[in-house]
Amino acid sequence: MARPEHRPVNEVVKAKQKIAQAHKPSAGPVPWYAYAIVILFTLGMIGIMLNHVQIKEYFTIVKEIPVEVEIEKIKWVEHIKMPTEKFIEHLKPSLDPAVAEKIASAVDVYSKEYQLPKKLILSVIFKESSFDIFAKSSANAIGLMQVIPKYHQDKIDEMGITDKRKLYHINNNIELGCKVWKAYYDQSKGDLDETFHRYLSKNASEETKNKYKNGILETWARLEFMEFKYENGHGKDKKHVEKH
Repeated sequence: MARPEHRPVNEVVKAKQKIAQAHKPSAGPVPWYAYAIVILFTLGMIGIMLNHVQIKEYFTIVKEIPVEVEIEKIKWVEHIKMPTEKFIEHLKPSLDPAVAEKIASAVDVYSKEYQLPKKLILSVIFKESSFDIFAKSSANAIGLMQVIPKYHQDKIDEMGITDKRKLYHINNNIELGCKVWKAYYDQSKGDLDETFHRYLSKNASEETKNKYKNGILETWARLEFMEFKYENGHGKDKKHVEKH
C-alpha cells in the first residue's frame, strides 16, 4: 500500500486560504458616493483648519497692532502705511484706477484735516455709494458720501460752493462728508454709535441703524486685516525705509 505524500505545512496553509477565499462572498466595487463622502470630509477638515488659522490671525491683529477705534472712546491714531488706492482697489476692483487715485487723494487730505481715520471714511463711502461718484438716493443724498445738501447749507456756504452740481465733484463731496461726520461725532460727544445713527438718519429704525453701523464696521475690520497682511508681507522694505 502506497504511503500518502506529506506536503509541507506552509503549502497546506496556502491551499486552505485559497479555498476560503474562493468561497468568500465578493464585496463588490466601492460605490461612488463613498469616495464623495471621503472627499467632502477631507475638504471640510481643511476648511475648518484654515478658518481656525484666519480667526487666530485676526485676534492677533486686534491684540498687537495700534487700534484706531475704541467703541466707547475713539482715538484718532494715524497708522496708515498702505497706499489708500490699495484699499479702494480691494473694495471696488472694477473702479477706474484714475478715479480711484483721485478718491484716494481726497480721502488722504480731508481725513487728515478733520482728524478722521482713512479706513473709516473709505468704509463709509463703500457703504453709502459703493464708490459711485454720481450716486443719488430717493432722499436726494448725493455723491460718494451721500450727503443731503438741504441739511448742511451752512457747511456748503463755508466751502464757497454756490452751484449744487459741484457737490458731486470728488474733492467737494468728500470734504463735505468729512465735515458732516466730524460735526456729528463732536455733537455726539465721542459716541460712535450715535454718530453712525446721526449720519444715517435719526428717524431710521433700530434694525436699520444697526445694520448700517455693522456694515461699516465690518468693512473697516476687513481693511485693518488687509493692512496687517500687507505690512507683514513688506516688513523688510518697511524697516529699510525707516532706517533711511
